[in-house]
Amino acid sequence: MPVDVSLVSPDDYEDLASFMASFPAVRPSTSASWRSRLHAWWDLNPAFDESMPRGWVVRDDGKIGGFFGSLALKLQVGGREMQAFAGLNWRVLPAYRGRSLGLKLRQLDAYKQALHFTTTPKEDRVPLLKRLGYQPMPRGPGTELQSHFILDFQKFLRGPAHSRLFRGPGATVAAPLLAAVQGVRTRGLGRLREADVRDVARADASFDDLWQRTRTRYANTNIRTAQMLNWYCFAIERRDKKLLGFYERDTLLGYMVLWLKKEPTRQFIECVDLWIDPAAGEARVLTGLVAKAVAYAREAGFERVIFPHFDTATASLYHSLGLLQGPVWTKREFLKGPREIMERITLENSYFVWAQGDYGL
Repeated sequence: MPVDVSLVSPDDYEDLASFMASFPAVRPSTSASWRSRLHAWWDLNPAFDESMPRGWVVRDDGKIGGFFGSLALKLQVGGREMQAFAGLNWRVLPAYRGRSLGLKLRQLDAYKQALHFTTTPKEDRVPLLKRLGYQPMPRGPGTELQSHFILDFQKFLRGPAHSRLFRGPGATVAAPLLAAVQGVRTRGLGRLREADVRDVARADASFDDLWQRTRTRYANTNIRTAQMLNWYCFAIERRDKKLLGFYERDTLLGYMVLWLKKEPTRQFIECVDLWIDPAAGEARVLTGLVAKAVAYAREAGFERVIFPHFDTATASLYHSLGLLQGPVWTKREFLKGPREIMERITLENSYFVWAQGDYGL
């Protein structure tokens, strides 16, 4: 049989899961875990329907040698719900690299009039994406930093990003001093420790109500219905997301989505979405959500919690809490779309978080 490219179908899930589980240089994961992800990306995805390609596979004599997935998204653009798409796990074995670009072009050809995101590309793919017309995600001043609450300073200081001074006794000396500084700066978190912040097992109608009250704040942002949140947070079986809700007399005033990352050398939590009703007092709600996230991280044994600055406004809010700040990790986030769509997306009217594209999925 010749080498060919075909659309992904449910019949491919077993072979595709095995291919992804064995792909070189991909973080180890079982075939069962990949099957759960494939099922979530498409079959459980509220933005997907059977008229949309799941993606494409390269087969050689029936054996998979490459894969490019397409993720359907729902986005609010110009105040209206719009279909959007993102790339998923662009993986091609060396023998079939000549087919790699063709896989991406098939997605762009299938959705010529749609907005496209790519938020987890490898560094060597960036020049190609730029040639294809992708532009960096719009971010404002202050977003070059992210805030931290550190629970294990010794481990943090001994990490690869820090000086060799902290690889030995230096960390033992510096850790308690930095912990004391952090304690003084963030003492305000204790004031809302008793706020009604809940660990939400499933988003309900209160999330739909919050979305309807606040959706006009930004013309361009994620669709934040209960259905979309439940899919993003809970559709994949590994259950590595936590959804926190700030309530007042059972009215939801804001929420935070946390991604729990447990890796061999580090265990940390990253905020990937934050949405607050501005009429509720954003600083008050954010303080309660951050306090709850830190309390959970401490109980569960995580080393730190990272709070990215999604835009200039969130940067200012986190700064007011006294959290320690440092440079943001390298983020390769790009979007592309027809001119009439891209012209509507500006810093002033857009709010894009980390839960864009396939990040966290």
